[in-house]
Amino acid sequence: MSEYDLDPVNPTIARQPIVFVLDTSNLTNREISAMNEGLEFFHYKMKGLVDEDKLFKGIEIAVVTYGGAVTIDQEFTPIDQWSPPTLRRADDSPMGEAIIKTCEMIEDRKDEYKYNHTPYRIPEIWLLTSSMPTDMNVGDEMWCRIEEILEWGINDDYLRLIPAGITGIDLETLSQLVPETDIPLFRVREEGDMFRDYFDFVAESSRAFTSVAAHISVTHIVEDSPALTFID
Repeated sequence: MSEYDLDPVNPTIARQPIVFVLDTSNLTNREISAMNEGLEFFHYKMKGLVDEDKLFKGIEIAVVTYGGAVTIDQEFTPIDQWSPPTLRRADDSPMGEAIIKTCEMIEDRKDEYKYNHTPYRIPEIWLLTSSMPTDMNVGDEMWCRIEEILEWGINDDYLRLIPAGITGIDLETLSQLVPETDIPLFRVREEGDMFRDYFDFVAESSRAFTSVAAHISVTHIVEDSPALTFID
C-alpha cells in the first residue's frame, strides 16, 4: 500500500499511475549521474504541467530499479508531492523480477482506487533497459511467464507498457517480449543529453495520456521525438 492516501486530490480527477522501471546495471557512474539529472529534469517539467492544468495533479509516480536486486525506490506518490530518488549503479539485471514486482504494485494501487471509488486511467510502465536480463533467457520459464503477464495485461487494458533500450544491447531479442499488438520496443537516441531527452519525452507524453484522447498511440508521438526512435 502507498503511504500517500487518496484525499488531497480532487476525487473527480482521474488518477494516472506511472511506474518508471529503470535498469541501473551496466551503466557507468557518469551515466547513473546523467539518469539522476534526467529524473530531476522530469520533476521540473512536471511541476510546470501541474501549474498549467489541474488534470495533471492526478498523476502518481513510482520508481522501481533493477540492478543487483529489484528495489522499490519510491511507492506511488502524487505528482505535486513527488521528488526523484537518487539512483545507484549495481551489477546483474533481473528484469523479469522487476516486471513482476511492478505489476504487483499496480494491482495493489488499483485495489486502492476501487476501494475509494476513485477514477483512474490505464497505468503506464516506462521500462528503460541498458542491458540484457540476467534472470531469464528467450524461451525459458521466466521469459514465458513475463510474456504471458505482459500479453494479458496489455490486451486487457490492464496496463500500458512503453519499453525503451539503450543502443549497444540486443534490442531485437528484447523486442520479442513485447506483444505484437502493442507498443514496440524503442531505442533511446544517443545524440545530445540522452537521459534528459528521454525523461523530457515522458513528461511531454503526459499531455496526451491525461487528456480525453488518452488512448493515443505512443508510436505517433515517437515519430517526432528527439529522444526515441524505432528499432531499425
